[in-house]
Amino acid sequence: MKPTKAMGIDAVVFIAAQLIGYLVVVAFVNWYLIFPALVLIILILQIRWIYIKTARDLKRFENMARSPIYNHMSTTLSGLATIRAFGTQNMFMNQYYRYQNDHTSTYFIYLTRDFEFWSSRGINGPRPVPLLGTYWQLLLKPFQIVGLDNQRRTYICTQPTLTVSDPELIRDMNIKDFH
Repeated sequence: MKPTKAMGIDAVVFIAAQLIGYLVVVAFVNWYLIFPALVLIILILQIRWIYIKTARDLKRFENMARSPIYNHMSTTLSGLATIRAFGTQNMFMNQYYRYQNDHTSTYFIYLTRDFEFWSSRGINGPRPVPLLGTYWQLLLKPFQIVGLDNQRRTYICTQPTLTVSDPELIRDMNIKDFH
């Protein structure tokens, strides 16, 4: 297992040691359960391989969509006097909104990959939880709720979080809705 930024080598060694410990306990207590455990491990590794390949492509698409935003911001800030002199603020704002929409659409796909993988196979897997945001994002990404905006009925968080009010909404959304 290759370590990532989020999971260091110490976490990989710890998880591998736990897995080996579980297999040893199963082998001593119920030796005949070691065969289904090995089959499940192989199945999980195959699913992981498919998931990693897809997640890597989605992250690459998101990074490609993020690059024009940084480039546009740098260009805008360096030429701010010229932009104001010629009165082209609206043109630059509209261009920024287009770049932001492209990035948001790819990031939305990246966020929804967790439950889309399972739902496309007809398995009841992770789903968005009403009014609580995306299930896995809430469990894996700590954030602090600052307050509740009563007018919009959304949580005000210190980090942006996708909030879904209807679990079926994700199924009906298309990427074209963001353009």
